[in-house]
Amino acid sequence: MGFLASAADERVLGVEFTDDALSVSLRDGRIISVPLVWYPRLLSATAAQRKNWKIAGGGYGLHWPDIDEDLSTEGLLRGAPAAKALPAVVDGRKVQERDHPRIIPIAELEKQTILDAISELNGDRLAAARLLGIGKAELYRKLKEYGAQVKR
Repeated sequence: MGFLASAADERVLGVEFTDDALSVSLRDGRIISVPLVWYPRLLSATAAQRKNWKIAGGGYGLHWPDIDEDLSTEGLLRGAPAAKALPAVVDGRKVQERDHPRIIPIAELEKQTILDAISELNGDRLAAARLLGIGKAELYRKLKEYGAQVKR
C-alpha cells in the first residue's frame, strides 16, 4: 500500500501568540508551537512589538525589528530555545568568556549536536541530517565549516 506525501514547505505563512506560546504556521500546513519562555525578548515584548514581524531569510525566518529578534523555521522545528545573550558590558567592564564558563558558543553546540547525531546513528550521515531537520548537503557543509572529523 503506497501513499504520496506532500512536499514539505518550511516557509513561514503566519505567526500567532498566546499568553505563553508562539505558533508559526508553515506553508505546508504544519504549525510549530513553542513556549514563549524560550524567547525572552518575545516574552517581554509588548503586543504591538510582537505583531510587528517580518518574513526573512527567503521565507525560512522571522524578524522582529522592534526587539531585534530573529528565528528560523529550522531552529523552531529542532526545538531550539534562544541562546542566553550576554551583555557586552556589565558594571562598566567588558564581559569575558571566562566570566561565564557555562555559556557555550552556539557554533560549538551545533557542531556537538551534529557529531552526536552521527554517532548515535552509527555514522549514517543521511539519517543524521534527517533527524536534525537539515539536508545532507547542509550537513556536509557544516562539518566542513566546523572542521569536524567523523569516523566512518
